[in-house]
Amino acid sequence: MPKRTKRQTLLSRLRDEHGVEDALTILGKEVAVGRYSQALSLYNELPSEEAQKPRAVISKIRALEQSGRYNEAGRFLASNRIEDCEVYLARARYLIRNSRFREAEAALERARSLPAAFADKAALTGHIKYYLAECGTGLFRTKRTQASKETALQRWYDVKYAYRNDQNHRFFQKANESIRALWAVQTD
Repeated sequence: MPKRTKRQTLLSRLRDEHGVEDALTILGKEVAVGRYSQALSLYNELPSEEAQKPRAVISKIRALEQSGRYNEAGRFLASNRIEDCEVYLARARYLIRNSRFREAEAALERARSLPAAFADKAALTGHIKYYLAECGTGLFRTKRTQASKETALQRWYDVKYAYRNDQNHRFFQKANESIRALWAVQTD
């Protein structure tokens, strides 16, 4: 009897568990239920042609971010050029974590113009507004001018408006907090 490889064992077990044959569907399901380590192991065992498919790339990005492996996610994003809203949004989050706000703004503008193949575009649009506001605040912190303050405030007001029907949402709460903090700061 031939020796079973780790990949076959993992994939076979997950096929049985999920009742699905397609490895990319299984990968997405593993991420959705929060088994990020297992999802990343499965991704690493995919043939290279499957690993480069948008669905696989996005699943890996989600798993890396959700497991707190932001630097690894950033390196992975730099090596992939998938034209998808979710990918550019993830790239922007990485850039914001590294205080590269202008580059993050460009990534967010690109995200705004792209379709989202595996996520709800309307939900992602709210995230784009939120991260643009984070960029505005970051830029204001580096250069405290009246113009940068006004830009940051307007962006937070946009977030607040976008989430006006869900005032318990963390983005709405952060918008309120940020608006108060910005108004308290004097400009040069």
